[in-house]
Amino acid sequence: MGFEFHLLESETMKIKIIIALVATAGILGLAGCKPKATTVSGQVFIVTKGAENFKLGAVEILLVEKSQVTNFLQKKQPAIESEMASKRQELTNAEQKVMIALNDDLNTRNDYNSMISNRPYETNADYVKIKSQLAIVSRLKDTFQQQYDSLVVKVESAIHDGGFDMDKFNALLAQRTSAQQSLSIENKIVDSLQAKLDEFQNLAEAEANEMLSAASSRVNIANSHVATVKTNLDNSPTVADYLEDFLPVVVQKTLSDSDGKFSFTYPRDKMFTIFAHAQRMVLDKTETYYWLVDAPTNAETTQIFLSNNNLVFVDPNGYFKLKPKEMQQVLSK
Repeated sequence: MGFEFHLLESETMKIKIIIALVATAGILGLAGCKPKATTVSGQVFIVTKGAENFKLGAVEILLVEKSQVTNFLQKKQPAIESEMASKRQELTNAEQKVMIALNDDLNTRNDYNSMISNRPYETNADYVKIKSQLAIVSRLKDTFQQQYDSLVVKVESAIHDGGFDMDKFNALLAQRTSAQQSLSIENKIVDSLQAKLDEFQNLAEAEANEMLSAASSRVNIANSHVATVKTNLDNSPTVADYLEDFLPVVVQKTLSDSDGKFSFTYPRDKMFTIFAHAQRMVLDKTETYYWLVDAPTNAETTQIFLSNNNLVFVDPNGYFKLKPKEMQQVLSK
């Protein structure tokens, strides 16, 4: 019995030793299989045109699985392409309206030149009637002018010769005065009729000038619309077109400190994207910045800078089939 007891005790010790070794090996194995991690330290800043660095603090920086980003953008692309096609068609339509406006302007100028040279208003019945009256009055005026001129000569001759009959002289003066008064009346009538004829011409020219101005205005408006549509197309698609409804599932989130610095630690065997959005006031304008870049995975510790060099407009990692644009990308002084 004693021998059997020592045998059992020996076997029990062996089992305990084996269990301990297995446990130790398991722990060591687990420790050896622990996923490697990448620690990224970074900084957010913008370099102005004057080569001045502006560190951006309190910027929310998100770590997102890359597949989530690429899948979202892939689904977004058809809508972007459709919108771009619509804007290109809008530009084509606007350019066609310019051609129509230019053709209309040319026709209006031809009509204007025709009016100036052919004076079509002269066929107006009222114009013809007034012109006829003017001709009659003008002839009568010429008659009174001749009578007056003749009487002036007679009066001057009588004064020069002397020894004239005073009664005849006074009668001659009276005739001259009467002729002068008649001539004055006819002059007023002539002026009045001529003013009416001029009014016809002025109204016609004013109407033609108004048509000319309206045609030119339509050309200017059409050209302005083309410029607006072209600017809109040239600055599309915008970041908002792509990302305004992007609400990713966030793996990690952090804020940059007052120096714009931040850090992440994440498994090295997964593909992640760093997504960040910042704003900065420059005088009375607001600059907006977006970053969408690959999180580094090729080292235990590494650095990444979110700056002008990797804004979404640069798209260094090729996330966008068509890079987003912005009318005011970096307005810095």
